[in-house]
Amino acid sequence: RRATMPRVIVNGGIHIAYETHGDPTHETILLVMGLANPLTSWHEDFCEQLASNKYHVIRFDNRDIGLSSRYSTEVPNVTWAALKKKAGYKVTPPYTLEDMARDAFGLLTALKIEKAHVVGVSMGGMIAQTMTILSPARVLSLCSIMSTPGKPGLPDPSVGLTLKLLRARPTDLEEHIEHILENFRIIGSPKFIDPDYIRARARVTLTRANDYSGSPRQLLAIMGQPDRSEALKKVTVPSVVIHGSVDQLVPLEHGRATADVLPGAELVILEDMGHDMPRAKWPEMIDAIVKNAQKHTTWTPPVASEEPIPE
Repeated sequence: RRATMPRVIVNGGIHIAYETHGDPTHETILLVMGLANPLTSWHEDFCEQLASNKYHVIRFDNRDIGLSSRYSTEVPNVTWAALKKKAGYKVTPPYTLEDMARDAFGLLTALKIEKAHVVGVSMGGMIAQTMTILSPARVLSLCSIMSTPGKPGLPDPSVGLTLKLLRARPTDLEEHIEHILENFRIIGSPKFIDPDYIRARARVTLTRANDYSGSPRQLLAIMGQPDRSEALKKVTVPSVVIHGSVDQLVPLEHGRATADVLPGAELVILEDMGHDMPRAKWPEMIDAIVKNAQKHTTWTPPVASEEPIPE
């Protein structure tokens, strides 16, 4: 079945570009990508392998990336926002992760899909968690990959690493491809870095769309996120948390914290994986996603143990 890539209008006029894989009569898996990454960051082979398990798979561009709408032309001062957050002040983003979650629900509604399994990576995991909190009746299962519940006190990436990732993107195509490769070398899986593969994927992505002006606004949405820990304790769908053992951008403690608050969640730690999705780890990731999705028909949320009453 050939993939399609139209756009739909959601959430008050946001245009969302998407692509589908598999049979639309099967249950849907919605793939939500992370910061500054368009739908091509979900490799089409990954999508097809998921679809081969009898799922209808949708990948899409979040607002402000790829072929979806740019929210505005205003570019926020990310450094100033980061300093405010570090000092304990509230960061007010142009839009929130909740707005982005509503975009995703709007896409499902436009496609006449009532419910879906939701799988999110990094910022996409935060959006997927938010979707499950906002409208649990529309989420069949949750998979949070290399993400966080937004709990204060969890370890941040080093300042040096953050500054490297925030450096300006080149305008020249070949230089931009090398820029992306360098980012993978900074936060990716050291054991699985394949420069030729990364360059080829970067070329696919940049040839399709190379406007990253919305990335700072997405980053502010992350900075302004609430702590979802208490809300996630009330999730009643099957959930799995996947995290790399050597993730330097969102350290493993974030994955553990996510699994700790999701009732009955399975934590899958992938050895030697950083903050990327190396092809060598796809079988384990797909297996975890599919096994979790299959639980939804028989899933009974675990009953929280009651605190003993003091005598």
